[in-house]
Amino acid sequence: MILLRKRHPMLRMCIRKDQDGVFCFQEMDKVDFRQLGTRDWRNVMEESLLEKFDAENGPLWRLIFLPNARYKPGTEIRDTTSYPNECICIFGFHHLIIDGPSLTRMFAEFINYVERLSNNEEPEVSSMPLLPSCHVYLHEVVRSKWYHCLMTAALNIFSLLPCFPVFMMGVVFGMNRKGNVFTQKYGIEVQRNPEIQPRTKIIPLEFSKKDTLSLLQKCKEHQTTVQGAIQAAGGVAMATLLDENEFEIECMITVNARPFFKYRVPNEYARPYLGFISCKNSFIRSPDIVKFWCMAKSISNDIHAKLKKNEHMKIALMFDYMAPMLSRLFKSTNKDDEHGGRSKNLIVYNNLGNCKFLHGSPDDDVIIRASFGCTAEHQQGSIFANSIITFNDQLFWTVVYYSNITSETMAQRYAGLMKETILKAI
Repeated sequence: MILLRKRHPMLRMCIRKDQDGVFCFQEMDKVDFRQLGTRDWRNVMEESLLEKFDAENGPLWRLIFLPNARYKPGTEIRDTTSYPNECICIFGFHHLIIDGPSLTRMFAEFINYVERLSNNEEPEVSSMPLLPSCHVYLHEVVRSKWYHCLMTAALNIFSLLPCFPVFMMGVVFGMNRKGNVFTQKYGIEVQRNPEIQPRTKIIPLEFSKKDTLSLLQKCKEHQTTVQGAIQAAGGVAMATLLDENEFEIECMITVNARPFFKYRVPNEYARPYLGFISCKNSFIRSPDIVKFWCMAKSISNDIHAKLKKNEHMKIALMFDYMAPMLSRLFKSTNKDDEHGGRSKNLIVYNNLGNCKFLHGSPDDDVIIRASFGCTAEHQQGSIFANSIITFNDQLFWTVVYYSNITSETMAQRYAGLMKETILKAI
């Protein structure tokens, strides 16, 4: 942790007010390392998502080491490799200091440091420079209009009106008192069980090397992407849950913004540089193989068209202008829990791609056997979220749900439908 902290400026930061009363990053010298004897790593991970970071004093990240915990893949995964020194590490980060692409690169650095230290080698680590925030690069890619500054001031004034925050949350995030089609059909769990603890929960899925290779080959054969196939499977699963033969589903996709900047920002630089794409696609609940791949290709083409138009950067720029009033908006909508803070986006996807730099073999001193991740969104967000990463020729898929919104039974059904749809298609 000390080496990672030395390497990455954002891992040394806390958030404090300066002399003018403006919140800004300031350096501090703390680390948060914990060791627990439990084997229940999923519960530890879910509980850690409930614990807020001490922004003023820091640090804004933590590592929980579980030396006795073991990862057990699904019964369909035939892994006979022995891992005598297996353990589980749970990293937690404030989203102001990191994003998915830089986190995966940090895992590679972490493996390297652990391996070298285990061989009694002292890694030479120097700090990366402190780079500007996404805000600076956004304005270089998407030109600001003259009325944007006026819009920010006007929004801050209007946000003082009682009904305006709810109105804006409906316009920007699709949150309204009527909820979305899922909450209208099923309601939310906290209404049926008021004593339930709102939690962000996960269902870890793993595809075998054979199935992962087959998925990649089928995507290439049908001129689509893994993202298109995953999104098609998610849409089919949601249409099935909603009992609709054909249904149009809205979702949100996170995008690594670094490749779109005019100036190079390394993928390994820890700081959130994200864009967002909003998609609306039609799905049928029981597609044959031909129809499934047609949907996947259509989704993939839609995403690429939006990327070419820089739509992901435009949405990020809109969030940037609204940043001063976002906390006020979220606090105001928390008072109305009729639909659990769910947006019109039924599903969120975060696909980190094929991370070849994480590849390892059983002969290596240190490898990553599996990786699962999520963002805490039990207060506001979608119905389900999906975090996908591929390395060592295997696809790892985290299905995320929220205890105050859906039951575990419903979430397991959704996850099962998605995986079943993919396996049938390949």
